[in-house]
Amino acid sequence: TFGDRVQYIGTMMASGALQGLLVDIPSVEQFGFTTLGELLDNPDAVAHFDSDGDGKADLNGCDDGWGCQKVMNDTIAQNGWDDRIAQVSATHSALFAESQASFGNGGPVLQYVWTPTAFVGKLVPGRDVLWLSIEPEQALEGQDGISAVGDACTKDPCTTMFTPSDIVVSANNDFLAANPAAASLLANFEIDPLAVAVQAVAIDAGANPNDDMAAAAAEWIAGNRDVIDPWIEAALAAG
Repeated sequence: TFGDRVQYIGTMMASGALQGLLVDIPSVEQFGFTTLGELLDNPDAVAHFDSDGDGKADLNGCDDGWGCQKVMNDTIAQNGWDDRIAQVSATHSALFAESQASFGNGGPVLQYVWTPTAFVGKLVPGRDVLWLSIEPEQALEGQDGISAVGDACTKDPCTTMFTPSDIVVSANNDFLAANPAAASLLANFEIDPLAVAVQAVAIDAGANPNDDMAAAAAEWIAGNRDVIDPWIEAALAAG
């Protein structure tokens, strides 16, 4: 059982597994909303995101049957937003490509994503888009956690409709006991989710996961020696 044979040893990405909506920065600046509720209270903003002319903002969401589809639909229903916004469900990668094309043409983006993925390396939070917050009381029970994304969100603190999760390292207890240097390194290792997203974009563009990623890893190490060297020193000291 977990704990008897395996244990958590470190947090690789604190709040690294995020889910939520991205909205393009030009639209935020044009209409001045800081939450999804504020967007939906503005008829002009709703019309701005209405791509099919049905009078509702179009949210490019999840595949049919995905859990995220239900969370967003239930959040919309709970807040009485059904008459102002509709989730578009289809193949997520196709919907994202549609949003990316819209952004490239100067159009609006209202797109569900999760991290760490190539998606946030193509539409970058804080540069191209922002995470769109809702008010904590508008979230479903258990989905009101705060996402630590700073100024990459429309509101601080940021509630993205989904409680974030940490990405952690787990390892075999016997291995850790026999390899204290490795245990120290695993306990200290951290990486920015955006750095992972950048490599995911490269793979998506055709990079070889073995050869090209080894070179990318070496480049990342070379650019982060000030962080990595103390990890190595601690690992060597641990034996």
